Amino acid sequence: MLVTWSWLNQYIDLSRKRPKEVAEALTARGIEVASLEVEGKEALFDLEITPNRPDCLSVLGLCRELASVYGTKVALPKVRLKEEKTPATNLVSVRIDDSKLCPLYTARVIEGVTIGESPPWLKRQLEAIGVRSINNVVDVTNFVLFEWGQPLHAFDLDCVGNSRGKAEIRVRSARPGEEIMTLDGKRHTLTQGDVVIGDGQGEPLALGGVMGGIASEVTLKTKRVLLESALFSPIAVRKSAKRLGIKSDSSYRFERGVDPEGVLAAQDRAAALIAEISGGKVLRGRILAGSRRIAQPRLKVSLEYINRLLGTDLSSSAFTAALKKIGMKVEGPSQKKIFAVTPPTWRRDIERPADIAEEAARSIGYETIKSRLPRGILAKLDESKLLRKRRLMRTLRERLSGLGVDEIYQFSFSSLKEIEPFLQKGVEPIRLENPIGENLAYLKPSLLPGLLNVVSSNLRRGVKDFAIYEMRRVFHPLSSGKIAQPREKVELAIALTGLRYPSHWAEKGRGVDFYDLKGCVEALCLSAGIEILLEVPQSSASYFHPTAQGELRWNDLLVGRLGEIHPDVLSQFDIDQKVFAATLDIEQLSEQAQWFGRVQQVSNFPPVHRDIALVIDEAVSARDVEKAIWGAGAKWLAEVNLFDLYRGAPIPQGKKSLAYSLLFLSPAQTLSEEEVDRELKKIIDFSARKMGAALRS
Repeated sequence: MLVTWSWLNQYIDLSRKRPKEVAEALTARGIEVASLEVEGKEALFDLEITPNRPDCLSVLGLCRELASVYGTKVALPKVRLKEEKTPATNLVSVRIDDSKLCPLYTARVIEGVTIGESPPWLKRQLEAIGVRSINNVVDVTNFVLFEWGQPLHAFDLDCVGNSRGKAEIRVRSARPGEEIMTLDGKRHTLTQGDVVIGDGQGEPLALGGVMGGIASEVTLKTKRVLLESALFSPIAVRKSAKRLGIKSDSSYRFERGVDPEGVLAAQDRAAALIAEISGGKVLRGRILAGSRRIAQPRLKVSLEYINRLLGTDLSSSAFTAALKKIGMKVEGPSQKKIFAVTPPTWRRDIERPADIAEEAARSIGYETIKSRLPRGILAKLDESKLLRKRRLMRTLRERLSGLGVDEIYQFSFSSLKEIEPFLQKGVEPIRLENPIGENLAYLKPSLLPGLLNVVSSNLRRGVKDFAIYEMRRVFHPLSSGKIAQPREKVELAIALTGLRYPSHWAEKGRGVDFYDLKGCVEALCLSAGIEILLEVPQSSASYFHPTAQGELRWNDLLVGRLGEIHPDVLSQFDIDQKVFAATLDIEQLSEQAQWFGRVQQVSNFPPVHRDIALVIDEAVSARDVEKAIWGAGAKWLAEVNLFDLYRGAPIPQGKKSLAYSLLFLSPAQTLSEEEVDRELKKIIDFSARKMGAALRS
């Protein structure tokens, strides 16, 4: 928002201040000054107003803030309104069909106006803040909008359709398919929920809170003006403006909420100015529909809560003075030391006790609050699922960084096209009600689409060798029942692509493969004390290559998947090289995480090595054979490693040979050949009984 130094000085005495001091004061109150231009005695402030402070989208609102800083008062503009004897209600009637869309609508009538150029002072004031001068009536509505923060609209009364002998204004919801041409010359198709200001003949005159219609525009031919001032639903205005792509100063303020008490005051101010500079006459009274009483919350708060939240030692009198300085009504304290606080009508953002604490802090100045360490009781790690999960996430991040995998951050939203390959059959994705755009309209059920987008983006820029991961929430719709919220869980996704190491004079380069990914995942899980079992599933995940994928299990519990991304999915993302990816369920893993390694004393006695080759059926996995070797109960068995796989003669068809290296070690004695052979026979016999394994001759 732009505002000039001279405009501020009209309502608050800043003669002893410099523009830079005022800018610093506003910044200290949380109003960011994007730029300050000083030229002679004039200065132009460019302010960034946060969405929770719509009251500061006006000159008077900014003056209130400065008055609370400097301990002065705001001099409101004097309204010299002269009314004629003829009642305005003789010419116009107003009806509100839906009070949720428009709680209050008021109109005044000015007759005998002469439309022309605005006086120099008005043109200068508007042009200084970048607003183009149009004519004296429209310029007044714009001037008062920036002065009071209350949007107004002027209709040519002779263009308003009548009913029963007088002009009628009807505030209603738009009819589906209804059209209106707005003042910017564009035709818009409306839908139910859009606020329409219609006339007695059913014609739309304006899109309430957003923009007026060209059919009732004030022109050089206008002689009678109907001046509108109203309250519109912020939600309805925001939806209409966004859907229709209309951005106006009015919608910007209505979306954030305007001061209910300013509706009538701003209208009177504008009516008096229009009459003064256009030669018009204001008819007696106003036409009003809806309720003038908009209830303000009466919040109860204890001083102990305020001091505990802020880390201060405010007394009752200091607390009361701080709030009254910014326009709040304070009652109390009661016998239980409870205050009742009512915010001013222009502060629609104050809704709870924490807001009161924030305002007290702003009023006394953040710089006066001393730094203190927070007091509280830390929960035990074993008793808090949340802390266990956070600790696991921190551990995994540290380990991934050590493995050379870089973290990325993205939106939780994606397009339907990108997430479709990762959806389960028959499950509908979760669509946002108000998406930023169609490319970000759906919640992600998996982090893999985002990783593939990053891979594709890097490949287009010539970066082909890298490893990335993302760890954040994903969202899964429930397949049955009408549940308001989706099922959320934290997921870790990893993607590897390109070369593991490049070629050089001593060695050829090698690309990453399935086993690099598997080793990365195993290292991650072991860092949290979890030993993961990799299984090749019967039914494959469609987004992985059918012959290069696996499931990650812990005690028969599915905790993740890994594999090579299917070429069809890669082509959808314009990726022309292999990508290996894995996903891990952080919620499941945090339940099992131990965060300690297995410590084993180093033996002083020599180990004994034995190799065995077992012939088994093709259907039996190497992991099952290893489990059988450990399950035989052999004493002193310390390590089992697979080192060879063989198929072909003399191995029978449908069989394979797996060779294992076994290490036997005793912490208390040197093992004899006979003792080791006895334990080895246990392993061979148990494997034969368990899975029909035969010792290869």
